[in-house]
Amino acid sequence: MEELIKQAEDGNVEPQYQLGLAYYNGDGIKQNNNKAYYWLQKAIEQGCVEAKSWIDKMIRIHVLIDGERYPMIVKRTDEFLYREAAKSINERLNVYRETYPDIGIVKYWAMTAYDLAFEAMAYKNRNDMQPYRDKLEELEKELDEILK
Repeated sequence: MEELIKQAEDGNVEPQYQLGLAYYNGDGIKQNNNKAYYWLQKAIEQGCVEAKSWIDKMIRIHVLIDGERYPMIVKRTDEFLYREAAKSINERLNVYRETYPDIGIVKYWAMTAYDLAFEAMAYKNRNDMQPYRDKLEELEKELDEILK
């Protein structure tokens, strides 16, 4: 990946395109929409038509959280989830403001972050499909052996 990044930074169009896709998909590198957009745009500027179809799958949005607008680049398919996430943050902040009116904004944010982290952990644990995938793979191998 380091070599690909270096080649992209050196202005080579194919590595720019490949790096944009890697960031878009989180393939070999942490998924990052902003970096995906940046590298795909660089490739487009050099005539890479394939990059255009990927960048068209992204959209610039602004979300309003706690009275502040935040610009983001997101996959079009994820736009609704980003907007719902912002809505959830605002709702939780408001609950804490109403419940504890005198503790201050930093604590409202900390409590909201804690709530969301807890919810994410609970969801992750509830939806761990790996044991099922492992079992399916095991059964598939057994069936392959039987059907040979």
